[in-house]
Amino acid sequence: MKKIRFIVFLVFIIFLLSGCQNFNDTYSISGIITTEDGEPAPKVTIMYEGANSGSTYTNAEGEYNISGLTGETDIIPKKTNCNFSPKKRTVESSNLGVDFIAEGEVATINPEVHPLMEIKNVNIEETSEKTSFHCDIKNIGSIGHFYLRVYTPEEDKAGRKVQEIYSNSKLPRNSTKENVGFTEHWETNYIEYEFIVHVMINDEWVVTDKVIHESN
Repeated sequence: MKKIRFIVFLVFIIFLLSGCQNFNDTYSISGIITTEDGEPAPKVTIMYEGANSGSTYTNAEGEYNISGLTGETDIIPKKTNCNFSPKKRTVESSNLGVDFIAEGEVATINPEVHPLMEIKNVNIEETSEKTSFHCDIKNIGSIGHFYLRVYTPEEDKAGRKVQEIYSNSKLPRNSTKENVGFTEHWETNYIEYEFIVHVMINDEWVVTDKVIHESN
């Protein structure tokens, strides 16, 4: 009888230790997000939901990895203006190929290949009391939100710098916003200015056009 009790107790201890070991076991996964053309999709948010939940981002090559997972976990990619195929994947053990395809225009935009905003007709008017900066902005892409920055890395004679921003969130495609700009209420006395227009791509501001203007 004592031997039977001992065997039952031993089996119970083994079962308990086995359960604790499985509970503490963790695993890692990795994958890559690509566009429909096979290009990497950077800065995609990767959500993971399960016993452990959180998020990470894809790198410049569209790659991501997640460690310390336990149990069944849903992997869900998210990106503004993008759909993904599949919408989610469920994992429960190590997997090096949890891949997705990003479907959407934002995922394929490259400002060096597809400029979205153009700077035209730059005009600077300087007087002894103020300097006005203006230009036209043409939207030749499909993203409507932009901001214009005019600046110079050098200080003027009074030790000041120009670094002002004009923003406009509504500029339809193939339309032009004329006379965009602002006025500094002092003489700047710069030789060179940079007009830079930025647009939002993959949740970050990207330069899509730059014009260097020399003062008269």
